[in-house]
Amino acid sequence: MKSIEWLEWGEDAFKKARESGKLILLSISASWCHWCHVMDETSYSDEEVIRLVNEAFLPVRVDNDKRPEINRRYNMGGWPTIAFLTREGEPIGGGTYYPPDQLKEILSAISRFYEANKDRVHADSRKWVSQIEKENRFDRATQKLGGSIVDEIILSIVESFDQVYGGFGDRPKFPSSEALELALSYYWHGGEKSFLNIVTKSLDRMADGEIHDRETGGFFRYATARDWSGPHFEKMCEDNARLIANYLHTFQVTGNVRYRHVAQKILEYVDSTLCNREDGGFYGSQEADEEYYRLSRQERRSRTPPVVDKTIYTNWSAMMASSYFLASILLGGTEYQEFALRTISILLKKSYVPNGGMFHYYAEGGSQILGMLVDQVYMARCLLDAYQISLEKSYLETAQDLAEFMLNSLYDSKNGGFFDKVRDPSDLGALRYPVKPIDENAVAADVLTILYYLTGDENYRSKAEETLQLFNESFRKVAIFSAGYGLSIDRLLNPVHICVIGPRDDSLTREIFYKSLKLYEPRKIVEVLDPTLDHDRVSKLGYSFEGNPLAYICIGQTCLRPITDPKKISEQIHRLLETE
Repeated sequence: MKSIEWLEWGEDAFKKARESGKLILLSISASWCHWCHVMDETSYSDEEVIRLVNEAFLPVRVDNDKRPEINRRYNMGGWPTIAFLTREGEPIGGGTYYPPDQLKEILSAISRFYEANKDRVHADSRKWVSQIEKENRFDRATQKLGGSIVDEIILSIVESFDQVYGGFGDRPKFPSSEALELALSYYWHGGEKSFLNIVTKSLDRMADGEIHDRETGGFFRYATARDWSGPHFEKMCEDNARLIANYLHTFQVTGNVRYRHVAQKILEYVDSTLCNREDGGFYGSQEADEEYYRLSRQERRSRTPPVVDKTIYTNWSAMMASSYFLASILLGGTEYQEFALRTISILLKKSYVPNGGMFHYYAEGGSQILGMLVDQVYMARCLLDAYQISLEKSYLETAQDLAEFMLNSLYDSKNGGFFDKVRDPSDLGALRYPVKPIDENAVAADVLTILYYLTGDENYRSKAEETLQLFNESFRKVAIFSAGYGLSIDRLLNPVHICVIGPRDDSLTREIFYKSLKLYEPRKIVEVLDPTLDHDRVSKLGYSFEGNPLAYICIGQTCLRPITDPKKISEQIHRLLETE
């Protein structure tokens, strides 16, 4: 039996579309996506569908995880996505899952309409071009950043919170990890228990719900019902990395060992299933298999587990490595830190180009897709985490190199902010149109803020501020999904800089350093300076050293007297918070 003759996204496919005059049928799929597999096994395996697609369209298949920049521009509401594009790549319609009979009707109708109305279709597609350009046209902001933006985001979190089942909204239910992080931070700095309730109720209900795989560990991507039941069974590296941080941070704040236990169970799942134990790095995902996950623990033992996508994605591996660093600080032992450092090592070996940025992923075919913003920002943040925990300056230097690449190749010098990819004259379709995603820009700004406090380079801070100002009105469009933006603003405006000064091999220096790392303070930036080796940096900061290790703690421009007692670090920070 014939099959659909899928082409890869590229010049060859677009050239064939132009020569043939056919519409492009773009399919966006993913290895973890259950309904993508169903559509392949049913709709795209139907003989009549195959005939219609091959005769009337140029079929192009894109993997969502490998080409997130294409998915961002063409996704029609979920996965699988099917989008009908002109020969230049402008969309004229589409949707998600279609069963065979419905897909046949759509294919026939689209084909007939296009043949009869080509001029109209191409004219209408230009309206889409104007719309996408309008949506991504940002003028340099004039309004100053302020805490009121964070307050507004918090209000949207409160209004969306489900008082009964936790989480946000009705259905489907996603973990919304960054919203939980912002609510936890708001509680920590303000003491209002209702914000803590948002976090604990959500985490408790998720842990008790079907979204949590209590048999083999980890969390599924989302639940279809309000009470966290009816999950879609894929497990993503990205989601579980964020949930590890959610549960560990809440354990720090509350002391409730249940949250530590849930985090440990996620870590056990990642260790057993998503780790490349031999080389370092974390695998991308484990696909959904409804039948498998409905079996009991005993029944599962006789079945082959769902397939794992063993592609190493830079952004996701970096996220998980950062969560491993956090686990090493709070759970003790060296294994988490060691594996996170191995992950950084393999990513730098396989996917890093000095002065040229990070590739998006590597697999058996080598490293692919160089220079996307998402990979630079999460890798840079991970490197800064590595520097702050290991004190190895090469990590700071590499983070700076990635920051310079971002500023030189992705930054909009006219209006501020970062594009999601390096602009290329050979870009096809909607990739020709620049996009500045708020979530990735928020991480970029956060990286630059941290770099400013670790290096003193004023350019980093000014670019962080310009980037965040760019979204100081448009953030309202995404409501609680701007939580990461709120966290980044909060660190820029109210950074907690803990500078430990003392010989690195001194036991008191190490004790003050470890106490600083263990403290929950989402805005903190920690560094250790040796009075001899880092003399110039100590002098530039205006700090003194008289023989005994000590810590200078500042929130913004407000500092208290240096302390030498590690037990007083938390007390000092709380005293500073009270004066904010």
